[in-house]
Amino acid sequence: MTACRDISHLHRNEGEHLKSSKIMKRKRIDQALGNIFDYPLTIVSATMGYGKTTSVRSYLSGENHARTIWVSLLGSDGDEMVFWSKLSSAVARLSPETGKQLERVGFPSNARQFAAVLEIIERLNENISTVIVIDDYHLIEQSDKLNRLVELIAEEEFPNLHLVLISRTKPKLNHINLLSKGLCCYIDTEMLALTRQEVRDYFAFMGFADPPENIEEIYQYTRGWISAIYLILLGIKQGLPVTGISTISQLVGENLYASLDPKTKEALLDLSVLDCFTMDLAVTVTGNPETPHIIGRLVGQNAFIEFDRQTGVYKLHNVLLDFLRENSHACGRNLRPVCLRAGRWYLEHGEIISAFDYYHRANRIEELLDRLNAIQRLEISYFIGVALLRVVYEDLPPETYVRYPFPILRMAFSFVLSGDE
Repeated sequence: MTACRDISHLHRNEGEHLKSSKIMKRKRIDQALGNIFDYPLTIVSATMGYGKTTSVRSYLSGENHARTIWVSLLGSDGDEMVFWSKLSSAVARLSPETGKQLERVGFPSNARQFAAVLEIIERLNENISTVIVIDDYHLIEQSDKLNRLVELIAEEEFPNLHLVLISRTKPKLNHINLLSKGLCCYIDTEMLALTRQEVRDYFAFMGFADPPENIEEIYQYTRGWISAIYLILLGIKQGLPVTGISTISQLVGENLYASLDPKTKEALLDLSVLDCFTMDLAVTVTGNPETPHIIGRLVGQNAFIEFDRQTGVYKLHNVLLDFLRENSHACGRNLRPVCLRAGRWYLEHGEIISAFDYYHRANRIEELLDRLNAIQRLEISYFIGVALLRVVYEDLPPETYVRYPFPILRMAFSFVLSGDE
């Protein structure tokens, strides 16, 4: 999917009325994250639902002495060119000229380009600390070139530049080399999991005057898995038993989803086609003017939906997102109309690749080609190196080549420039 290519520049102060989500501060986690400024590279690695992204974002938001460049790889499909576009855009918000330079050089594929990128990145190394966060790194960890770039940045040891990788898996880097040189710090599942005392503290933080009597049973069952503990907490409030639940999907279904009203369920199922979204996109996709109220209520309740005030972008937590997508698939829900609305929104906002993704999923790709065919000066840079376009191109019947010559020729030319056959 390419749903979250980079839409942060499209919001208009959305969601400022929303109250902040409740986040329990944990001193030992903040102390561990403080190592970010002592190492060139920090890797935060744990499976889904351990609060990796929330912990890093919460910590860095309180570090006023540092600038943060945040790049989420959700929706990148492991595509190096999509990642580079997202990185360039994120850097440009901090330093427009540096962002443009990164975009011009392109994703590095040889020694000369690696050197050029390192020279450009060094310009971010000013008197103030800068932290580059790459979230969901596991989605692109198969890229040997990106892994090598990460290692090179760490080895350069720029004094005020720090790189953070957030991943569900251990990145495929030369860990022995990085650790032996003191270039890398690891924060893993064992560190992120709640301790017994933190489980007690969490229940108190969430409004329980007295912790449940079976708090030890909850700890043993979850082993400190934050998302599971939260869902169990919701179930306890509804009078549901702690035991007898075998999967995280069952926890989501019985302790969270079942308690929602039909309109909220409908909105969430529609929004599950997106990796992230602005409020305007959410209203368009759901076709429901009550969507802002629904989202605002869910954010306020910490119901597995996050809002980034800096970018104006919302994101369903992966635990909830996976449940909703499984639910839609199991029910045979027709999401093509939803995808079509998303595709039209992305096209109207100039996000061509995301538009291709959703028009393709809606089985309405010819509508997009017809509209693009009217744009005679369509930038070829929109198409270069994007793997999705090869899939779209191969699915097209031969007669479309004649009906929509301008976009078809640009797609074909982009394959040549990308080195494809």
